[in-house]
Amino acid sequence: QIIVFGLHKHNIPDTIWQRGSAEVESFYHFITPVCEKEPNSEFLFVNTLTEKEIIVIIEEPEKIRKKLSNYFCQYFDLQNEDDLVFHDLEGPDAVKHFYQLTLGVESSMKTYGQDFLQATAESIAIANQQKLAGSVVNRMYQNALILRAKNKDSIHSIAPEQYSEKIRKLISKIFGDIFKQKCLKIGKNDVYEAIIENLFKNQTQNRYYSRADLNDE
Repeated sequence: QIIVFGLHKHNIPDTIWQRGSAEVESFYHFITPVCEKEPNSEFLFVNTLTEKEIIVIIEEPEKIRKKLSNYFCQYFDLQNEDDLVFHDLEGPDAVKHFYQLTLGVESSMKTYGQDFLQATAESIAIANQQKLAGSVVNRMYQNALILRAKNKDSIHSIAPEQYSEKIRKLISKIFGDIFKQKCLKIGKNDVYEAIIENLFKNQTQNRYYSRADLNDE
């Protein structure tokens, strides 16, 4: 089974995020005893400025999750995980998340996908050297390189106005006049901020809200 267990900078207080300066070798040193007990397991830790992603191939994922959360507590020098908001994906969702990161579709930074791939390349070289990455992890990486080459044009090459217009037409078709609707924005993703802003452009009153706005009310 494939799992991706990690953290995103947006979900962690900056004071805590800045503590995490350890190199990927620290994870491989931490996880080696587990790998020895699970001979068919594979591990990869991708560490970037905005993401810390652990990719695991293991027969019984429930056994490893506590170990991974313990590592991040150690990584950030925390007594417990109360201040950490993990994403924990399994199976197809885990694979999809990994490829989205390598393609850069989860960031507003145009070079993010390439930066994530570079961090992956550097880390997988260490994991291979220590025999912690196997055929599955290496195949995922190779597929990511192929996908990246085939998708040179990303979301960043298309103006937000174009996406907003398509969404506006769809909403109007289903619900009627878009400017009479209210939109609840869940989560935070830099890629879509400009699209949402353009969706309600030139309106004197905000028509979209976040969960925080609703809590304030």
